[in-house]
Amino acid sequence: MSKSLGNVVDPRDVIAGASLQFPHGIPECGADALRMALCSHNVHGDDVRLDVGTALNYRHFCNKIWNAVKFVLAALGPKFVPQPPEETVPRHPMDRWVLSRLARAAGECGRRMEA
Repeated sequence: MSKSLGNVVDPRDVIAGASLQFPHGIPECGADALRMALCSHNVHGDDVRLDVGTALNYRHFCNKIWNAVKFVLAALGPKFVPQPPEETVPRHPMDRWVLSRLARAAGECGRRMEA
């Protein structure tokens, strides 16, 4: 990656936003949105061409997920205590299938993050 002045965007500017150096500024996206944008790239070389608009879209996506989780937790109530995963037994075949796919996806994500 070229380190020439003006060719590189500081990740801290994407996380916190910046207005001085750029004509239209960089909107505040947050660390989670930046992580998701970087993880969404299939990089085979040293360069990552990250569009700030992509990080902004992931910010909106993360916000929707956060709001959905808040809604579900509010609907469950303050006395809800989840069962440990080891004690959860799926009753229907579709539940077993969904949980198997979730376990596979989680394993694949973990394996790729470690690589």
